[in-house]
Amino acid sequence: KMTKQQETTTTTAHFEYEFGGPIGAFLTTLSLPIVTIWLAHCASIGQLDLTPKVTFASDDDSVTNAGECTEHEHCLNIDPKALVGAIIGCVIWFVYLVILERILPCDLVQGAPLPIQQSNTDKKTNAAETKASTSRLSYRINGHLTLWLTLAILSIGRPQIEYQDTNAGVRMTFSAYPLHLLSEYYVELAAATVALTTLLSIWLYIKSFHANALLATGGCSGYHVYDFYMGRELNPRSLANTFDWPSFAG
Repeated sequence: KMTKQQETTTTTAHFEYEFGGPIGAFLTTLSLPIVTIWLAHCASIGQLDLTPKVTFASDDDSVTNAGECTEHEHCLNIDPKALVGAIIGCVIWFVYLVILERILPCDLVQGAPLPIQQSNTDKKTNAAETKASTSRLSYRINGHLTLWLTLAILSIGRPQIEYQDTNAGVRMTFSAYPLHLLSEYYVELAAATVALTTLLSIWLYIKSFHANALLATGGCSGYHVYDFYMGRELNPRSLANTFDWPSFAG
């Protein structure tokens, strides 16, 4: 975070860009999702594929028989049905983590002091503004407990109903979730993650234009694509200012 003197210097002088400026931010924003999905495709086939052929076919369709790919080619195939399931799964996983972050015991840790933000019309700071400018945000820290609880659920939390004979009735057992099946949907999971995080980023960028938003010094250049990439609002929060998006979803 920048000091008051540095902020004044930045405002009066030229804006200092990072990551290649607006052009670099645009190219990174455009290429990163493509590279992510391509790497997931390479991981799913176990080799480097520099010329993948993108197809959209479900498990019921035969991509090779349909003439999309030859027998010796590797299709970067996205199953529409699996993609929908991956999106639903990612949303459920995210909501699950949010619930645990809200209800599990935690340590409340104070963050770094917030920078001073002054308006362009009034550079004078009264006592209340000074107190607000030196305030700190609280963070709920319970990730370690969330990890162990999640491992326990994944290891022994899958319910299975076994139907016995007439006398024995029904028996319920618990076992581990078959997480190895996720390896069959690398591409769909990557595409779902890219789609959801893109929507979340767009929403947070739009949200940064509300009144009294504390802006990040490196994300208010005036170029939308650059500010979108860097993050325009500093510490965007929800749920009565108790849920910090960057620390949770970053």
